[in-house]
Amino acid sequence: MTDISSRKGIEKSLMETIIEKDRDFFMVMGNMVEAMKPLIQNTMHNPFEYDTKFT
Repeated sequence: MTDISSRKGIEKSLMETIIEKDRDFFMVMGNMVEAMKPLIQNTMHNPFEYDTKFT
């Protein structure tokens, strides 16, 4: 029989690394969204704001 315990250890380590990278990715994306919220709010404007200059 073939001993696969070393392969199982490598696969477990690989899965843990993938999970950690996914967590890091979602943390970075969440931080980016939070950082962009004020910028988005500052650039949003009233769609009727420019109507007054034509009247």
